[in-house]
Formats: sequence, C-alpha cells, structure tokens
Amino acid sequence: MKNSEQVLFLLFCFLLHLLSSKKQSTAYAYTPSYNFAVDCGATGPQTGPDGRSWTGDNSKYAPTEQPINGQKSISATASHQANARVPYYTARVSTSPFSYSFPITSGQMFIRLYFYPADYSNFNRSSSFFNVTAGDFTLLSNFSASVTADYLNRDVFAKEFCLNIDQESQKLNMTFIPFPNSYAFVNGIEVVSMPTNLYYTGNNINYIGVDNTYQLLTIRALETMYRLNVGGRGIPAKDDTGMFRSWDSDDSFLAGKQGVLLVNLTIQLQYSKTRNYMAPDEVYVTARTMGTNATENMMYNLTWALEVDTGFTYLVRLHFCEFQPEIQKVNDREFKIYIANQTAEDQADVIVWSGGNGIPVSRDYAVTINYENPKTKTNLLIALHPGQYGTTRYADAILNGLELFKISYYDNSLAGSNPNPTFSPPDSFIPLGKKQPVFAPAIGAGLGGGMAVIVVVVVCMVCYMRRKSGKMHGVLPCGLMLLGINRGGNSGKMHGYYCVASCCWGSIEEARGLEYLHGGATHMIIHRDVKSTNILLDSKWAARVADFGLSKFGPAMDPDNPISTIVKGTRGYLDPEYIKLGRLTTKCDVYSFGVVLLEAISGRRPVDHELDDDRVSLVRWAQDCKKRGALHQLIDPYLVDQIAQKCLRNFADLAISCLRENGIERPTMKEVVGKLEFVLQLQVEADAALQSIVMPSGPPSVVVSTVIAPADRGHLADNLGSGFTTVFVTNSTNGLTCISIDSGSTTSSDD
Repeated sequence: MKNSEQVLFLLFCFLLHLLSSKKQSTAYAYTPSYNFAVDCGATGPQTGPDGRSWTGDNSKYAPTEQPINGQKSISATASHQANARVPYYTARVSTSPFSYSFPITSGQMFIRLYFYPADYSNFNRSSSFFNVTAGDFTLLSNFSASVTADYLNRDVFAKEFCLNIDQESQKLNMTFIPFPNSYAFVNGIEVVSMPTNLYYTGNNINYIGVDNTYQLLTIRALETMYRLNVGGRGIPAKDDTGMFRSWDSDDSFLAGKQGVLLVNLTIQLQYSKTRNYMAPDEVYVTARTMGTNATENMMYNLTWALEVDTGFTYLVRLHFCEFQPEIQKVNDREFKIYIANQTAEDQADVIVWSGGNGIPVSRDYAVTINYENPKTKTNLLIALHPGQYGTTRYADAILNGLELFKISYYDNSLAGSNPNPTFSPPDSFIPLGKKQPVFAPAIGAGLGGGMAVIVVVVVCMVCYMRRKSGKMHGVLPCGLMLLGINRGGNSGKMHGYYCVASCCWGSIEEARGLEYLHGGATHMIIHRDVKSTNILLDSKWAARVADFGLSKFGPAMDPDNPISTIVKGTRGYLDPEYIKLGRLTTKCDVYSFGVVLLEAISGRRPVDHELDDDRVSLVRWAQDCKKRGALHQLIDPYLVDQIAQKCLRNFADLAISCLRENGIERPTMKEVVGKLEFVLQLQVEADAALQSIVMPSGPPSVVVSTVIAPADRGHLADNLGSGFTTVFVTNSTNGLTCISIDSGSTTSSDD
C-alpha cells in the first residue's frame, strides 16, 4: 500500500474511533444483567481508565479463606508500579487457598482475571504457581503469571473465560489454590453476563476433518485465545458492544504477505443475519483482502498463525461483511477457507451467507488439535485463497474479524501448558549491573588453529546503566553478547551495560554456530527456535547457542531439501514461509536470525503491542523503513553517533535480507558470517582512523574500539585516564590471552 493510502487509512480509523466512542458512550448494543468488577486488594471503590467503577474486595466481595498453618491472604501493592492502573495497583496474595463468591442468576457469562506479576511484599514474582477453579471447571492449572507475561512481552494481562451456570446454582464460586511452597494472586476479577446463545448457539457447526458436525453444549467452558479486529486497530473494552471485550489488531499474527487493508466509514450496516452485539460496528467496516492482482493472489494464501495448546477442540468464529461497492452479487468474490491445513470452505461467498452488501454475518467451525506430546503448543493456521478461475469475478478473499476459543476437555478442564519460560541466567553467568570488563572473542575464534596469531584489541569500558523510561525495550544494542540475559526477573525496567563495540561481535559468534549446525556436521541440524533469549553467555562472556528442544536433523549435506513437520517456534521469530507451507529448511533459521539482528540494532522486541499499529511488528516496521529509504528510523538512537554509519547501514541491510519472503532468496548462514565479518571490518577501519577517542569527563567513560600492535599496549595504558578498563584479547594456537589495563596498571591472565 502506498504511503498516501496508509495515511488515509489511519485517518479513517481515527475518525471511526471517534465516531464509535461517541456512539458507545451513549448506549451499548447489549446491557449486561449483572456486571461485577472487583479490584482485588483494594479497600474501596476505584474508577478504571475507561470510567467503569470497580469495587474493592474488602467489602461484600471479601474472599473466604482456607488457611494453611494459619496463613491468610493479604492485600498487597506491587513493589514496582510501571504501567499499572486499576485494577492492577493492588492484589490479593496468599500461600493458602482463597475463594470469591458471586450471586449469579442462571445463564452464560464472561469471567476475566487480571494479573500484574510483580514482586509483592515478601513474594517473588517468579515463585507463583497456582490453580484457578470456577464452579466445576478448572480454568488454570500450574499457572505462572510471570512466565506468561514475559512470553507476551507485557507487564499486565488478562485471561478471559466463558461458562454457563445452571438454574440450581444461583452463585459462582471462584477459588485460587497455590502449589506447595508457592503462592496465588489476582489483581482483578470481572464477571459479566452475556446474551443467551452468543457463543453457545446450539447449532450444529462444521467440524473440520470429521464427518459429523459439532455442537457446543452449555456444559462446556470456553477460554478466549484470540479476538482480532482484522484489518483495523485494536478496539478497547469500552468500545465493545456492552460486554467489555477487547479486540486486538491482527498485524502481529499474519504469516507471509499482509494483503490489503480496507475501510468503509459510510456504509450503513444492516443486522439482519446476526445481532448487533456480536461485534462492534468497527469490526465490520474494516477488513483485510488480498488485493487486485489476480495472478499474484492465486500464488499465495492470506494466513494467520495462532498459537494454541494441543489436545483440545477449538471454536473458530470468522466475521464477514462485504462493504466494497463492487461486491454485490453471488460469485463476485468466492474464496476458499483453510483451518489447521484442512479445507473448511471450498466455495465461501459472503453474499450467499449474508444476503447482500453491508450485512454482517459470522461463521463458526470446530477443529481438534491432537496431541503430538502431552501439554505442548503448536500453531493453528487459518488461511484464505481465491476461488478457481471462471467461478468468481474477483480472485480475492476477505476477512473482517476472528475469534478463537478453547473448549473444555471432558474433565471440565481448560488448563494448558505455560509458555516456554524466557531465560534466567544461572549463578555461573555474570549478572548485569556489576562492573565487569566486557569483551567479545577474537575474530578468528572457532575457525581452527592453523591461522596466524591475530592481535585484536576489543576496547570495552566501565559502562553506564542504561534505562529507558516506561518499560523494558527487550535487547541491549551491543548485539547478541547480552541478548540472552536481559529478560530475567525484572520485567518492568531494563538495567544493564551498553557497549558501543560493534553490534556484530556476538552476532558473528552466533552466526558461526548456526553455520556449523547447517553445514559442518554429517547431518545438518535446524535449530528451529533461534531467538535472543536462546543466545546465552558463559562466565567469560562468550556467546553460546542454547535450547535445542525443537531442533530437527536434516538430510545429509542437503540444506535445500525441506522437512515436512508441524510448525513450532516462537511468535515473532517464525519464518512466514514455514508457517504457510509447513516445510522446514535452514532458511527458517536464517529468517529468525534476521529478527535477532533487528533486535540488536533497534533495541526493540519482535512484537510490541504497546506501539502504534504500524510498528507493532518489528519485521514489518523494518521492511517499511527500508522501502521508504528511512533505515535511520529503525536504528536505536544510542547507536547512531557511536557506530560508523556505513557499518550500521550494512548491518541493517543484512538483517532485512535474511527476512525476505521467499526462503530461496535469503542468504545462507555461511554468507551471513561473511557479511558480518565485512561489517565488522568497516567498524574497525572507522575506529582505526579515529584512533582512541576519549569521551567527555564524568561517567560514563568510553574508549572506541581500535586495533593496535602488541608493542603499543604499554603506550596506550600510559595515556588512558582514570576510570577506563581495556581488555586485549589475543587469539593464537595456544589459546586466548586477556590483558587488562586499568588506569595505567597492566595485569595479564591466561584463559
């Protein structure tokens, strides 16, 4: 989409937001019969950011206790209040079970649990594991809010569930049960009624891959996995139809080509096939299509990748509305729908389903994701493809909204596995925050012992504490040398050293490791989960590739021969071609490595939902910057004045080349290593030209890296001011020799 079209689209969305906010503030499409909002740990009523009233749980909603060893729950305030708001300011925390009871008439409802996994009083954030039950259902089991928050890259988050209460109960009991030597906590609880038959429709729906249809019974509970406004902005709870549901933008869930964004603010929606509370109007007046190039459209699928737990059946609800003036009749736009790589609709036609243009309609499907292993996660793919030539006027497809729900198992459980936890460094690793000389390995390290002695001076410094306001940015811009250890227990702020040595020092180490996996062994190995948190440091600050739990052996010395396998990896790093085709090659690792390179120079996470929609996905933002000739916008400001511009440009170009849509067009890891060495040489040459540049007095003191002969070491030491630490690394067949110079004194140590 051209820049002018993007500006118009964003303007339309802004105007739509204003219009929808004004409309929703006066009257909702649905008014809940009950709407409980409990601010756990609070002593009195609170007002949320959307104007809703929350009740403290020290009133009539005080929890009942089941004390163990006399220990009851406490009201607690987080030790760190970054990004906190009602109901996240306070929490109910306990090492013993505690329960809430809500007076509920029979019917269907939403339950929302709000979590801010921080340190509370004497409770460490990473020590919390607990179960949550509601009525006869297990909502969460062995649940770690801290692991979940770190995986989502969010300080705070909510879990939403749907269930039905029969006429005999007349109340809802919700219990939080900590594991032994652990604790349970919750920041807020919502219980909101929903319209009868909103999701429990009683209809027989298409059961993907099964001959019979599926009926969602009211004896089942649901967990909301995803609720997406396809092609539009994220819609906050206050702009929903009265049930306070949140709708996320779909940008970060797209795999491969992004399609075209459409919006029509003038359409008058007609709710004849569905009720007006099914979704906000905004869902139905924005959409994503494949575009107008029929030939190109036939060559790809418009695909969304949604991570789910195996071993459950899922309810998929797709929302549609044809609002383009040219789509009026049957067969104007006919397309195929694939769910979990199986055909859900061979001839989908929104006009057939709705009866005309401007009429919203939804379609429900059920699909079971079988176990590969107990309690694992996989990607559920939802894909659209144009209909056959001659059967449709426009070779295109459309989607306006998407909802995905996990259906409780036969034992009334919705509990899945925790996400793979992010890396927390063991005691043998050097923690950030201590004054340690940081150095990268020499250029020749790992290439064998037959090369001549190369004296490489890696000039490091007593670095300053880098803190960016508001939240952790995910990586330190010195590259992979620090990537593995900056996402530990403190998720609120980022503390650590900022090294202006070249970004590619650690990157070369990691690239060489992957190069060896791909071509240095009898059978190639594809890592399949290359990401910043899987690049660790040993006690000597050498980068190491870690976590081979998802790795696959490939054909002997044949990196271009793909492996057909279930798609696995980490959202934000996954190769879209792998997601779309399920074909694993070494180029999947190359793509993931490209994302890591982007992290290194941007100081950003791969996916950050707190940024504007056009910047949520780091990859899309980088590609857009490249297309506009604005790579300078991508680079972390801290790096701009401290690394040669030519080096940064080439580094960014290399990263983006690893992210090309077609794997065959990406470089091999061997080519990546060569280009990284070239980039490093550019920086070395620039530094050598500047010689040793001493920054202004006062902390922090920095020396830019340079290359000198061994004979000059003493002269350099004599001329360094106080506060400088310099480490010389000599690579030879006899090993590494580290020479530390501190304020004129020289010591030597063999490694």
